[in-house]
Amino acid sequence: MLFQRLASMNGYLLRLYAYAREANPALYSQFVIDGLCEQMQSEKAWWGVLSRLNGVFNLDCSLKTGLSDSWEANWHLVRQDDIIAKAISAERNRCQFIDNAGLPRDHGLWSLIEPDDVRLCLSRSIDLPKSSAFMCASVYRGWRDPPFTAVDRQVFDFLVPHLYNAWEQNLRDHLHPYDRDRNPTVSRAFIDRDGRLIRFEDDFIRPLANHYRNWRGNVLPTQIWDAARRSMAQSGGWVEVGSWKIRLYPAGLLHLIELREHSELDRLSPRQFEVARLFGEGATYKEIAARMTLSPTTVRSYIREIYSHLAIDNKASLAAMLVSNGEMR
Repeated sequence: MLFQRLASMNGYLLRLYAYAREANPALYSQFVIDGLCEQMQSEKAWWGVLSRLNGVFNLDCSLKTGLSDSWEANWHLVRQDDIIAKAISAERNRCQFIDNAGLPRDHGLWSLIEPDDVRLCLSRSIDLPKSSAFMCASVYRGWRDPPFTAVDRQVFDFLVPHLYNAWEQNLRDHLHPYDRDRNPTVSRAFIDRDGRLIRFEDDFIRPLANHYRNWRGNVLPTQIWDAARRSMAQSGGWVEVGSWKIRLYPAGLLHLIELREHSELDRLSPRQFEVARLFGEGATYKEIAARMTLSPTTVRSYIREIYSHLAIDNKASLAAMLVSNGEMR
């Protein structure tokens, strides 16, 4: 039975790794949690990153399906009563099975699990590199659902490390989505909802450490985090902070933050920049005009102004400059 279940997952695992190379992190996170439910024959799942400081659990980021909108907020209220979190924290990297039927009715966890009809749980944690946090994946079944079998537990124990490795590959590929020789100026990191660094490379940390001499933590420096949140409020637009530009946007479980120094592109007005981006991506004068409600003659005038501001004279140079500054793939 176990062999048959594992053999039936081959196609799913191939898609899991192949899709990790091409999907943006937001779409990929949803693909992962939907696939987890499908493979475990469950309608409810919760996937995220947890950390523990001074004995208190913190939910750094999460994604859920089949659970109420208030699930995370309710969990926060009873997190110290969460026997599942305690079990996976005490014994990492191993599948844990919990049957909540044995909980006393006065246990605080009931206020979380009862409204969402959660009785049975399979959960597994995996430690994150360069961090004290751990990834956690859980699937649930209700009071009228069939119980998880011993084979279910073995399959889940086998599956979650693959989910983690594929997710890590997806994050890694999106830290450096361009050729390094062509795009040396933009540095990236994945952070959680509180500005904690979850996945990053040295080229993101190095300039911050050089500038903020007393910074030693895994949380973004206050000035950088404030700028990142302003960027999020502006739908991911670049925000100036010191000699850098910062932007932040959702990436599934996490957020992707980008850091770059000022460039010639910053000389352009927002309107000029949009024309430059579209032109660099290959749009014609007519296409740009239609998209931006301009005349082709006005677009042509914009292109001349852009070339003058950037001290270039051809489309190839413009495209290279956009790629170098993380504005075009």
